[in-house]
Amino acid sequence: MDVKRIPVFLLVVAFLAAAGGCSLRKTAPQPQAGTTPLTLEVFVPCGVGSPFTDVRQAFEAKNPGVHLKMRMENTNVLMQRILDGARPDVFLALGDVEVERLRKVGLVEEGSVKPLAGNYVGLVAPAGNPGGIQSFQDLANPSAGEICLADPEENSSGRHLQRALQKAGIWDQVKARLVATRFPAEVQANVAQGKVNVGAIYGPCFVEGAKEGGRPEAGTQKGKVMYLLTVPAELAGEFQASAVAVKGAAHREQALRLAEFMAAAESRTPWVKWGFDPLPGSSKGHE
Repeated sequence: MDVKRIPVFLLVVAFLAAAGGCSLRKTAPQPQAGTTPLTLEVFVPCGVGSPFTDVRQAFEAKNPGVHLKMRMENTNVLMQRILDGARPDVFLALGDVEVERLRKVGLVEEGSVKPLAGNYVGLVAPAGNPGGIQSFQDLANPSAGEICLADPEENSSGRHLQRALQKAGIWDQVKARLVATRFPAEVQANVAQGKVNVGAIYGPCFVEGAKEGGRPEAGTQKGKVMYLLTVPAELAGEFQASAVAVKGAAHREQALRLAEFMAAAESRTPWVKWGFDPLPGSSKGHE
């Protein structure tokens, strides 16, 4: 893909200051006195902290001898840790590209990929919408300016935006104006700093840390960034957030059971509450 790359530098830090960053609520229950809980490590990308915290509460309440240790960082940072040898029991993948990368190197336990909720691509802009973008087709206008996306080779948000641009028939008009970053958080950082007129993100990440959650609505502002629109699924294609048991982790059977618990119908409500879509065939997050 012929796009410009922005150096990593300290953009993630800038985004955290401008738009709230990864939020972490301290809600983990304490183990019962006299017990030594089994600890399962879960790698949780930014944007997934709120639904995971709710699910963790439910899991630990039903499994008092098990504690879930959450490590929350940018999804690419977590992925690189796994590729470099870290073996969390479960990794929460934001989409198909992330699962594909783990499969390619043989780090997915067979049969362990459990879809949790529908994910989607959202477009954001600096406050005031300087590119005048009102619809997805407006990206074809030169006035839309540069479009920032996370590297399609490593991130589902970037891959599915690329697919949407191609399916909408506007790829040739926009490809010279695409600016690729490695980390999804850099996209919002670039937008917040006014370096680009539009960025493509995982839509639910926009409501991470909000008091009530819910799907982001067009025109909603968060710091210096406003939510423009959700890229239509008929263009971008459907993809899901999933729980993946990592091959080589210390607690294989327990990790598989955790992934099953997270995928159960009663565990899906928090994902919809915090901005994700119900899985196909489940209008309210339940089957």
